[in-house]
Amino acid sequence: MDNSDPTPETSWLNVAIASLLVFITIALSVKFELNLSRTIVIASTRCALQLSLLGLVLEPVLSNDSPLYTFALSGVLVLLSAVEISLNKSKIRYDSMFGIVLISIALSCGLVGFVGNQNKKNHHESDHSNAFAIQATPWYRPRSFIPILGMLLGNSMNTIAVAQSHFLTQITTNQDRVEMYLAFGASRWEAALPIMRESLRLALLPTLNQMSTLGLISIPGMMTGQILGGAPVGEAARYQMIIMFLITAASSMASLMALLACVRVAFDEQSRLRLDRLHSGSRHKPGEHATLVRKLGGMAANIFAVLTCHTFDKPLSVVSERSEHQPLLRSG
Repeated sequence: MDNSDPTPETSWLNVAIASLLVFITIALSVKFELNLSRTIVIASTRCALQLSLLGLVLEPVLSNDSPLYTFALSGVLVLLSAVEISLNKSKIRYDSMFGIVLISIALSCGLVGFVGNQNKKNHHESDHSNAFAIQATPWYRPRSFIPILGMLLGNSMNTIAVAQSHFLTQITTNQDRVEMYLAFGASRWEAALPIMRESLRLALLPTLNQMSTLGLISIPGMMTGQILGGAPVGEAARYQMIIMFLITAASSMASLMALLACVRVAFDEQSRLRLDRLHSGSRHKPGEHATLVRKLGGMAANIFAVLTCHTFDKPLSVVSERSEHQPLLRSG
């Protein structure tokens, strides 16, 4: 059996034909009055634009093994993940949410990605004990590090959003019960532990369910991509196992760190419940979204120019978020 058949090339015409299927979802939205037509169009447009831009950025990055390329693009991906969680996926927020989410997702995904991409030295045979199973040399090689980091960030972003949202919602709605625990002498950690446990379990369930159905009901995306690319099926399956284990580790670490930070925000050092530190995510300062988007756009434009020009003559401009002085949202 010949497994070397080349993957069929695709063009923008193929993309246009596939995009017509989106109108099925739009038709359902109109028929059942779901009021999702605008959201579907925006999401589809964002998908096309963002993936096109990603392809333009990845082209020069993947062709160069410089760590500056890898770290610059990794920083952009981590930053955008934190912005997405803080601005678009949280109904209840606190002033330092952006910084906490940024640190949580950067540490967890960065650590798992670093450890996972290590390669054993002086080993000439195929080594599937390293996390990416490709023996990347050096470990920061963009062609291996960036795609896997993207998968870790995408999954960790969802688990953090679910964990934080559930925790903050339960703290707010069960204020009487929490304060009763505190009144009977419980510390802030003891009072928050039941809600933390429930939030962490809820956040990890989708990832664990996905692990339990892989290969039985669904063929995951990375395995499908490798098979279409001509890789042996067995090797593609091993790759997918390793990636799922990485995703589970990064997601659990990121969610736990974010929840621990939420406890410190919701309770003060005297173990008093401080709901005044929380506020609704529906009220924004005038123009603050536009200001943040301009800052992120300027930084991304600088990095994109650097990557596409293959030069690092000018330093990258870094946006400093001082959330304690410039909160993203106004309370009350």
